[in-house]
Amino acid sequence: MPKNIAVFFGDDSFPRKGPGHSSKKFDEALNKVGSTLKQLNVSHVFLPSYKGTNVVAGLLLKDLKIPYTLVIPHPSFGNMSSLRSKVTLALLSKQAHKTVMLGEKDSDTEIIYNIEEVTEDFVDYISKHCNSIIVAHPEKKPSQKLTKLLNRFSEDAFEKAYTFTY
Repeated sequence: MPKNIAVFFGDDSFPRKGPGHSSKKFDEALNKVGSTLKQLNVSHVFLPSYKGTNVVAGLLLKDLKIPYTLVIPHPSFGNMSSLRSKVTLALLSKQAHKTVMLGEKDSDTEIIYNIEEVTEDFVDYISKHCNSIIVAHPEKKPSQKLTKLLNRFSEDAFEKAYTFTY
């Protein structure tokens, strides 16, 4: 029987906690992500290194004892990120069962890369390694960025598909 190996895609936005933000909304969204991950009976998760919901999922996967592979789309991914994002990415990488970096380092540039090639490599890699997909987004529809990425996968790329809102 094949294992349930999933890729987790979440929207960039996730409720925030702190001044000016609803702790209740944050806690509810956090519980929803955690309980959904727990119920899906996945044996391993591939986690793209995006901000927002994916970061929260990565932190919860460790607590739920679900091993995950952090997938970084390109060696220069994150160069333009804030220090906080870089530290979070390092934490997710440290907690990961495995971290995979796609693409090749271009010696001529540090931060510029062909986004089309990177996305194509990423979609191919995920399609080859995962038989399930999990998509999480706010109650309104997913962001255009997430929808555009998901549309890159063929309809038969995954045996199982899970979608939920928070």
